[in-house]
Order: sequence, then C-alpha cells, then structure tokens
Amino acid sequence: WMMGGWSSVDKKFIEKIHKQIRSKKTELFVVNDKAGTPTYTKDFANSIIKHIQNNLPFGLYNQVSTGGATRYEVTRFMLDYLGYQNISLTEVDSTYFKDEYFATRPQSEILLNKKLDTLNKNYMRDWKTCLKEYLDEYYK
Repeated sequence: WMMGGWSSVDKKFIEKIHKQIRSKKTELFVVNDKAGTPTYTKDFANSIIKHIQNNLPFGLYNQVSTGGATRYEVTRFMLDYLGYQNISLTEVDSTYFKDEYFATRPQSEILLNKKLDTLNKNYMRDWKTCLKEYLDEYYK
C-alpha cells in the first residue's frame, strides 16, 4: 500500500479513507483481515537514490516501510492522528466488500527488506512515522 500522490490522482487506500472523511461519513467500515506494509513513495524514492549513489549490488530487493498492519489498524491510526474521534470505525472482514472488489487479495501482503537489512542498506522508516509525515503534508 503506497502513500503518495494527491487526491486528484491517488487511488490508494489512504486516499480512499480520506475521501470518505471529506464526504462527512460518520462511520467507516474497514477490513480487519488483510494486512500489508504501508509505504511512503518519498521514502521509496529517496532510498532508491541512496542505493544508486552507494552502488547497491545488482539484484532483486523488497523495499517497503518497516512494520505491518491491517487496513483497520492503519485507519484507526489515521483517525486518531487527525483527531477524528467523531467518526466511528467498524471492523469487517473482506467478504463485506465482495461485490465491490472482485479480486481476492491475500490475507497478508506484508513484506520484509531482508536483503537490504543483511547489507545494512535498509533506509526505509516505520510506516507510522511515514504516515504521520504524509498526513501532515497533504491532509492537515
């Protein structure tokens, strides 16, 4: 799950939640059975630049923020950070949205930066730190 872009072009999870907030929804239904690693595009890009500058060995690497969370946990964190205590958050499983999203998603899309960690070249930050920064820049 990438964090990046802006509302006119961003069709990612964070923007979908914020769109519901902007439309004055008082209750959000968010899945609690799908986990992933929210990743900030700025961190991703900055890390790529560092890899190029430092001649990272050629190869295939995972590169995501550290930590993982369910979509529910990310939304709860987002609402708390932005101060939306008046919006109720309801946990649902993915069958709740089966008519809207036809493709089945894996239960976990959490990735690890194992090779980057081994090489001591993992420049990615924790997803909560990144989400705060992203929300401060685009939504506060």
